[in-house]
Amino acid sequence: MTAYKGGKPAADPDLQKMLTESIKIYVAHAKKLPALSDRERADKLAITVEYTDGLIEKGGISTDVFKDQLGDEETKRFFDNIFFGTARK
Repeated sequence: MTAYKGGKPAADPDLQKMLTESIKIYVAHAKKLPALSDRERADKLAITVEYTDGLIEKGGISTDVFKDQLGDEETKRFFDNIFFGTARK
């Protein structure tokens, strides 16, 4: 889901409404999907961990903004614990 915002604060309520509706639609459709097995969840987590670790190692346009401001280790903590939720417990 992507939305472009021209930058005027007056557009914030419309953008918020659009985002809220999009999330509601996404969640409604996600609830219809079957739950993943433990194996499927582990497989998907492994794929995501490999991807996010690669972002930290290789960088990229968006990742580099985080790395420049937070450093590699703090960016990894943010990605693992908040942004992608891949923290290993």
